[in-house]
Amino acid sequence: MNQSLIVMIKPTNACNLRCLYCYHAEYEYSNSIMDFSVFESLLKMAKKEYSHLHLIWHGGEPLMPGISFYQKIMSIEESFASNSFKITNSMQSNGTLLTPDFSDFLTSNNIQLGFSFDGATNDAVRGKAESTINGMQLMREHNKRIGAIKVMLKDDLTDIISVYNYFKSISCDLKLNPLFKCELVQPDMLYTPQEYAEALKKLFYYWVNDAECNIIVNPFNEYLALLSGTGKRTCSHSSCMTKFLSIDHNGDFYPCSRYYPP
Repeated sequence: MNQSLIVMIKPTNACNLRCLYCYHAEYEYSNSIMDFSVFESLLKMAKKEYSHLHLIWHGGEPLMPGISFYQKIMSIEESFASNSFKITNSMQSNGTLLTPDFSDFLTSNNIQLGFSFDGATNDAVRGKAESTINGMQLMREHNKRIGAIKVMLKDDLTDIISVYNYFKSISCDLKLNPLFKCELVQPDMLYTPQEYAEALKKLFYYWVNDAECNIIVNPFNEYLALLSGTGKRTCSHSSCMTKFLSIDHNGDFYPCSRYYPP
């Protein structure tokens, strides 16, 4: 039996934001929500082949289905879990819909929450920055470490040290993601791989010499872990085949986190 499978699971493509770089705009923001029978089918298949299933709830915005949806999900998971089949959960969210009750629920069910947040430019690019920051505070009240993924635009590359210092100032772990070119992306947001690499190199030298760093910064921590032989496999550096899948709300499977042409 295989040891572990990671599934990025999208319970809905609906979202309450319209980020300027969102690839979902090409496929529209369907309000449909995953039927529980689809989820049960996923667990049945995984249990036959794997001893551990880790689910990354994504979207769209995964908080949109509401607490009652996830209460049912947790009940289904409990009916499938056993000593030989472990199920764990995490979630990637813009955090704007997080409420005290929702944060209590996530914490009590050991669902790790990561934020999608663009820092000082969030209102211009994503919107509702204050709501996301409020969501972060709710999780801090549960003594949770806070981390965010920031999508890098061209203007961010020219001021990448300020990007880092902003997240450091709010004690929020940071993962930098390059921009995917898609329908909504404007030419002035784009950059070359070489420009991205040069900006990351500049930040790396600043970060590695920052004695007051109080946050995890990726991909740097991932690179150092890989070099030291202690890092986990990431898809950028080795094959994720048989280890990772993505499932849409309608049950469609993909080898990565979004649809790619055949």
